[in-house]
Amino acid sequence: MGEENIVYFFTGNKKKYEEVKKIVESGTNGRWKVEQIKYSFLEMQTKSLKDVALKKCFDALLFLKQNDLEGICMVDDSGLFIKALKGFPGVYSSYIMDCIGQEGILKLMENEKNREAYFQCIIAIGNSITDEIKLFEGKCDGKIGHVVTSHSFGFDGIFIPRGYSKTFGEDKEIKDKVSHRRKALNEAIKYLNHLKF
Repeated sequence: MGEENIVYFFTGNKKKYEEVKKIVESGTNGRWKVEQIKYSFLEMQTKSLKDVALKKCFDALLFLKQNDLEGICMVDDSGLFIKALKGFPGVYSSYIMDCIGQEGILKLMENEKNREAYFQCIIAIGNSITDEIKLFEGKCDGKIGHVVTSHSFGFDGIFIPRGYSKTFGEDKEIKDKVSHRRKALNEAIKYLNHLKF
């Protein structure tokens, strides 16, 4: 590969792609460019984000090979885990977001005093040349707010990270700095910066 290498990020979510593109390209000083491949994965029925991310990455590697694309693929699997709801929605976060949204989660939490929650993200990177897959994890502790402050992205409008008073949806700068995805990507970026082809 040349000076500018490509990470094929597999997602149908434009906002997630834009978030990942910004963090990876700035973190690698432009050495890696992120391109979106819109792909609908079949979701596994499992309690583990790692299992889901691993399966997605296998599928992404297969796609690269079938389409004669050589290089690096990246997938993301994230979830919101709420203590009072015994970890729900967890690995089903995307599906639950589509079904009941942020308002539905707040309704489930109506009379709940314990608002503790955390976001978890697993980034999986696959190398189509070596077939190696690496997993990178990030976690952000916080709590569920009482109102929806934003409809910008997923559950960002109801999640307040620990140590802050605003939700991810209200303050993008805070999210860019402390989010679960940022933490996982920071580790992935270290790997990419040392990767040689």
